[in-house]
Amino acid sequence: MHLGIPATRIRAYSGLLSIIILLLGIVLGMRDAGRRHAGQIGYGQAVSTGIMIAAHVRPEAIGAELDKVRREFSTSSQVLMALVGQTVAGTIGSLILGLFIGRKSANRAKNS
Repeated sequence: MHLGIPATRIRAYSGLLSIIILLLGIVLGMRDAGRRHAGQIGYGQAVSTGIMIAAHVRPEAIGAELDKVRREFSTSSQVLMALVGQTVAGTIGSLILGLFIGRKSANRAKNS
């Protein structure tokens, strides 16, 4: 149902609503974690609780995720990702810069 509201506005409102719901869930999760720690929760524990909620990570799944992250950020993986990233960034940069440099060279050739 459209209701005469532009789709971009609907997406903006739904995105804002999802952020509000997420923040509410983080606050409730931090309060629960505080209750489980005798009513007190430190800054670091509050932040880590909020991050786990935002990332949809259960505390019991952290061990498996940690192993995955260690493999992902190994030296060989980092080198490979850097090479791929530089190749992609260089290609995109070359395509964009080529538009400007190519035009300048063509204009100089016409004017000579």
